[in-house]
Amino acid sequence: MLTPGRGIVIEGSSGVGKTSCVKRIIGTELRDFVILSGKKPDDVEKLAAISPGRNFGKIVVDDFHDLNDETKKAISNTMKTIADDEEENNRLVIIGINRAGIPLIEFTKDLAARIDMYKINRVDDEKIAELITLGEDALNISFEAKEDIIADSHGCYSIVQNICNKICIESKIRQTVQGERSLIKTNLYDIKEDMMEAFDRAYKGIARKFAIGPSYSPEGRAPYLHILYWLAKSDDWTINLQEKADSDARLRQSLRPLINNKLQIFMDKNPEFGDLIYFDNNTKTVSVENPRFMYFIKNIPWNAFAKEIGYSMEFESAYDIALSFAGTDRELAESIFKTLDARNLSIFYDFNEQSRITGEDVERYLAPIYRSEAKFIVPILGRDYPRRLWTKFETEQFKDRFKDGSIIPLRTLDSDDFMIPNLGKVGGLFYDRTKNFEVQVEDICQTLITRVRQYRRDHARISK
Repeated sequence: MLTPGRGIVIEGSSGVGKTSCVKRIIGTELRDFVILSGKKPDDVEKLAAISPGRNFGKIVVDDFHDLNDETKKAISNTMKTIADDEEENNRLVIIGINRAGIPLIEFTKDLAARIDMYKINRVDDEKIAELITLGEDALNISFEAKEDIIADSHGCYSIVQNICNKICIESKIRQTVQGERSLIKTNLYDIKEDMMEAFDRAYKGIARKFAIGPSYSPEGRAPYLHILYWLAKSDDWTINLQEKADSDARLRQSLRPLINNKLQIFMDKNPEFGDLIYFDNNTKTVSVENPRFMYFIKNIPWNAFAKEIGYSMEFESAYDIALSFAGTDRELAESIFKTLDARNLSIFYDFNEQSRITGEDVERYLAPIYRSEAKFIVPILGRDYPRRLWTKFETEQFKDRFKDGSIIPLRTLDSDDFMIPNLGKVGGLFYDRTKNFEVQVEDICQTLITRVRQYRRDHARISK
């Protein structure tokens, strides 16, 4: 920013700190820079006046991607002129989402060698932990579930601040704790539920409208729903439609009309999308603009969401299999878990996630796993299964999944099927306590592996 004539482009996902970084530099070193935003009408008018040969000073163009093509082109040409003449008085710094610099180069082909491009990536866990620690020290507290908070932030400063703020409010932390440092025991699942409840009210209607697209076709391939899903799974909150079409033969034909202007028309007709989702028709790039909306779509139960808007398709489940069992059958359950885990299947087994399950939120933690987040449920039906509190609770969660073939009972010879509705009608596996333990576990696991692989073959997964 100090080099005469040198243009700068800073790009990255929303919420990663691009603008904050530049503001800090300006505040300490470069006070003669002015920040103008492509989102503010008054600033847009000033930016539209930028052109080669005019003296406009030193400007940071924030939200560059929101400007129209005419203004982008004028700024691109001006950056080239500034670079060629090594102007002292005029300077341009561009801030935008991922790939924001591509239109600059497309408008002015030989600009690439005249500008420096910096990409600010998703914040790594160490930086998120550092931010949390600063807050903990300021308040004289420690969060018990710090690692879980970091994981749930998805590398976004604003989201981790939101989570920590809600935890402090729930814990009645309003100011610095006096005396001994206070350990804050966090019911993080409840915090997440509260956040999702608030975001659901704010964003679900818009998410539904975008996912359905301009016309609803239940027998179609739902390209708009796929776009939203891909964005939720992306690390940098950005996807390129052309790359998706090139890599996914199943959806290529459905994506072509969107690439050829249909998505741009849909976005233009629905301006409410603009604050949440950005589409660059030149680069065919779709990005999420709002960190809270990103948090919302990352935590949507996607299979349930797709069915709710009328599409009969399935997205990848969080777990291949969830085990349900009474404590008296833990040895069998643990052996099955270890065998399947070693074969790279994703298995929910309670002891493996003990650090995440606290007594006060265990029901709310387990419920979605058995309702929808595991593709298959394997209840180990020993003699105590119908009598235990937690197995009754888990059965209540998956009772509606018998009809779709998601339940694979593992019966022991002393089980009482008739005590659990619907289980007696479902075929499954058997375990005989009088026979070789290791051999039976291997046979059971091999059958489960085959079932999962068969499902994957029969149901084409939605690629990331």
